[in-house]
This record gives sequence, C-alpha cells and structure tokens, in this order.
Amino acid sequence: MPKAATTSRNPLVPSQRAVRRSTGAERSLPQPIGTLPGSEAGGLEPTSQRPMNIREVPVRTNFYASRTLNQDDRDENFELVHANCKKTIENAVAINRQLTARFNEKRREIAANAQRFSRERSEMMTKIQQYSLEIQKQSGEVQRLNGEVTRLETLLETANSNARNLLSRSDLQQTLEDIHTAGHSFMSHLKTRMNENEIKMDENGNAQNFSQLPGIDVTGDWPDTEAFDVINDSGAFAEMPATMFPASDQDGVPSI
Repeated sequence: MPKAATTSRNPLVPSQRAVRRSTGAERSLPQPIGTLPGSEAGGLEPTSQRPMNIREVPVRTNFYASRTLNQDDRDENFELVHANCKKTIENAVAINRQLTARFNEKRREIAANAQRFSRERSEMMTKIQQYSLEIQKQSGEVQRLNGEVTRLETLLETANSNARNLLSRSDLQQTLEDIHTAGHSFMSHLKTRMNENEIKMDENGNAQNFSQLPGIDVTGDWPDTEAFDVINDSGAFAEMPATMFPASDQDGVPSI
C-alpha cells in the first residue's frame, strides 16, 4: 500500500515530497518448507530446500528503484539547500558590510568627538592656568594695598597725635603776629640810629661816610658792629614779648 504524502520537517525542502512507492504486488502468505506452488494440498513430497519465491524478486528491484528516486530527491533538495545557503550567506555578507560601514562611521565620529574633547580640555586647562595666575596677581595686589592702607592708617594716627601736641591755629597766628611786630620795631629803631650816625667824625676830624651800611638784610656780615649803638638801654624793644610761645605749648614747638 503506497504511503501518503507528508509535510517535510526541513523548511528548505519543498512540502511535496516524493513518495516512496512500490510497484510489486502484495506478498502472498509464506509457503511451508518443501512445498511447491500449486501443491498446497500436499500432492508432492516435501523437500529439504526451500524454493525461491519469484514474487520477492520484484520487491527487491523496486527497493533499489525507490532508493534511486530518494537519491534524486536528495540531490534536488541539496541544490535547493545550497541555493538557500548561498543566498543566506550573500545576505549575511551584505549585512556585515552595512554593519562594518556603520561601525567605521561611528568609530570616526567617536574619534572626532575625542579629539574635540581633548582640544576643549586643553583650552580649558590653559584658561584655568591663566585665571590662577590672574588670581595670584590680584592676591598680591590686594596684599600690597592692605599694607599701604595699614601704613596710611599709621601715618594718620601719628599726624593726629602730633596735631594734638602742636600749637593750635590761633596760638600759632598770635605768635607770628608777635614776631612780625617785634621785627618791625627792631627795623624802625635800626633805621633811626643809622640816620643819626650817618656821618661821624673820627678822632682826626675826618668825616666818614656810613652810607654803605647794610640795608634791610640784617643777617649779613656787618663791617663794624661797634660803630652802631644798637644796645638800647632805654627800652626801645619793650614791645617784643619776653616769651613768644605759651608755656603750656613749649614742648610741642618744633626745633628749628
């Protein structure tokens, strides 16, 4: 009895598969040993050798024929499988090329980003160093200004202390007025004495001209101090005060 067509388990093999067929007739029941065909009734004597069943020969022939058909099917299936494998390999190669291209593109992009990051990092480090140097410079300038402020504060305190110890403005003005008055009185008296002794006779009766006496500048060298009677016994300098600075402020008067 021929077998029904079954679906192949291999997806690459077509579903309609060649059916293994047998062209021989059905086998008869086995004959007893020693009987010949047509002697089922036992007319002949049994023999010790089993006769050849002729019906079995076509069966063996059909077996080899079926085996040849199966080989053809396998060859056809191999060609199909080979074609499918070749197509699959071509697709895999194409996919591999695409993935390789994408990988190379990504790698170039990553390399470019790495270079850009390295360049930006170098620029940032340079700016940080510049800022650090600027901060150090500003710190030094701040320290210098703090020292200058401290020095100025010290000078201000010293000036305030000296101002407290020095004369007041009114006392200084009064002292300057007294000095001016005394100087004016001295110069007036000096001019008067010079007019009185402008011409003086010596012991021999010769007149001496004293017009070459020094003028207003009394700090110069006088040729003859004895020629003038600058000693005033009559109190011509009574207007000059005995002390031009108050006694309470004499310690604060600077020495000239």
